Amino acid sequence: MTRSWWWGTVTVDKGRVRTVTQFILAVAGEEDDFRNRELGPIHLVKYLYLADLAYAEVHEGHGYLGVPWIFYHFGPWSVEVYQELSPALHAAGADEKRIQSRYADDFIRWHLHDRHLVERLESNLPAVVCGTIRRVVHTYGTDTSGLLHYVYRTPPMVHAAPGETLQLGIGGARQTQRQESRPAESLSRRQREKRKAERAALRSRVLQALSASRLSRRIRPSPAPRYDDVFLMGHPAEEEGLPFEEADVEFAEAIWKSGLRSDPDVP
Repeated sequence: MTRSWWWGTVTVDKGRVRTVTQFILAVAGEEDDFRNRELGPIHLVKYLYLADLAYAEVHEGHGYLGVPWIFYHFGPWSVEVYQELSPALHAAGADEKRIQSRYADDFIRWHLHDRHLVERLESNLPAVVCGTIRRVVHTYGTDTSGLLHYVYRTPPMVHAAPGETLQLGIGGARQTQRQESRPAESLSRRQREKRKAERAALRSRVLQALSASRLSRRIRPSPAPRYDDVFLMGHPAEEEGLPFEEADVEFAEAIWKSGLRSDPDVP
């Protein structure tokens, strides 16, 4: 299937999308924790994105699925991928369950337990795709919050703004891992000593913090609260159960391109 977009023509491989979708659900069906065996659309789409990203990282930015990913409300999104979920899973004989939820994407859960299907699909899929799927499905399962947080921290996401197309080849995670794991021999003696001292200082601070937490479970607020006129007016209202006013908060569009979003030290 070929689709034309303003950035060019993209050939969507529906067969690959369906095969990877079936593999994801079949792998989930082998999990020991039965709660992680039933996946919804939001989980499947994100796992498909992570598989596509892993493939692109070792293929010069070219994804395996051939679909355009965009930054949407819940992170990476592809209309083509979403449309193929149901046909792919029905073709594989997956069980579909509809449940009550206030989240639209959580109305459906799919389950598929077929060891032979896993083996057959795995033999026809790239190793990097299969390995990534097994790792992330086992790590996150149906943990929507954890999965979304992980996905939001992938390089294509932190370099894009809502509505933009994601560039799978930007700042690949494998390149980052290679930089972080470079041999210590490539560092000078002074750099190695400095790094050793920094680790020792960090360890000392962590141990002190753990010791303090055992003495008191209270966390001292930082910065300290200000008992000013605003506090004096608000405290009685809180005690009496009076409603607080609601307000809308707007963020500047420039925040999406801020270096803080791609800073590895920012949680």
